[in-house]
Amino acid sequence: MNRNVLPILFAVLMLAKTLAAAGNSQDSQALTQNSSFFSSLRINSFSDGFSESSDQDSINPAPIFTAKMRQTSQQSREPGDFGASVEPSDPNQPVVLQQIEQCDCSDVKRTNCCTAPDAATYGSSTWRPLDTLSLFGGLEGSKQPQDFGVNANFGSRWAANWGFPLLAEYGIGVQMGTSINYTDNAVQVFDRVGATSTRTQSYSTVGVFQRFGRWRWGLGYDFLYENYYDQFFLGQWRGRAGYAVTDTDEFGIWSSISQRHDSGMFLNIPVTLTPLTQGSIYWQHLFSTGTRTMFWIGVSEGHAQANLALGDLKKTGDQFVFGAEIDVPLNRYVALYGQANFISPADSGTVDSYLGLSFYPGGHAFPAMRNPFTPLLALANSTMFATDITRH
Repeated sequence: MNRNVLPILFAVLMLAKTLAAAGNSQDSQALTQNSSFFSSLRINSFSDGFSESSDQDSINPAPIFTAKMRQTSQQSREPGDFGASVEPSDPNQPVVLQQIEQCDCSDVKRTNCCTAPDAATYGSSTWRPLDTLSLFGGLEGSKQPQDFGVNANFGSRWAANWGFPLLAEYGIGVQMGTSINYTDNAVQVFDRVGATSTRTQSYSTVGVFQRFGRWRWGLGYDFLYENYYDQFFLGQWRGRAGYAVTDTDEFGIWSSISQRHDSGMFLNIPVTLTPLTQGSIYWQHLFSTGTRTMFWIGVSEGHAQANLALGDLKKTGDQFVFGAEIDVPLNRYVALYGQANFISPADSGTVDSYLGLSFYPGGHAFPAMRNPFTPLLALANSTMFATDITRH
């Protein structure tokens, strides 16, 4: 007999043995033993293949986002009972694959990895610098009162944001980040009058934050250095506080308070730029796919209606604000990320947005698996740093 046939015959015999055991409705233990490969199959969401592992999760200081498929009965599984190993109550009932669970295993000390991370029990011993570092590159578009009613800007944004534990036992961390926006005029007026054709902005944020149980809060200071029709250095305070009502939904508030203004010249016109104070309530949701979204509505203080070509109108009263943030993991290391914020009315208020790719060197692109000491506050940008203008 050809030797190449022997392995095939052996595989056929083993398959027949497994099928025979599965057909024996009086011996569920045989099904478990002969189907152990399938019952212990673990799918690594970020690899190209499968690997075997036990049902008991191993403690790993650098956990990965996983999904498990276990034998269970649809009738015997309780709603939301992810990860529970439940034997079928009826041996004649067909075995089904439990729905895929997406676990937040950033806290290696928790027994249930499908609940919100608890930074207080995480500890700094399992934190590594790359775990909380993110790098961003994308497109940026902005129109604000500082554009004198006749300009808008479009270009690129490059940023880095990082966090680390300060008092790990209390879930308190520190964050710091900086960015460069390089944009061109989207309207010709500034070019025609000889003011400028480009704008360079550097936004930076330094702050403290805490994730403790379902509560989270953050307080930081935003810096803006801007080289536009003149050079300006501005600053504002910004904070956020929220409560996770479920493992997937969080409600809270965020606000920014103007702190530092600066004066300069637009050609021969003296002007002053000032951050706008604003506040919003938000809702954040984490989808089963790993995508995170945030929506907010709020109020901003009034802004100037300066127009270089047509003259100035009187300052507005308080204005309606709305915006959104999206965070879509594409794989373990890369996520599509962006923000948008709008202060009405659109003709004299703000229209700001950016969108691009965030790179996570530590492999924590999925929001649910990020280290509890990942920065809580988004790095400052035009979306959260609206700038008003005053003509003198």
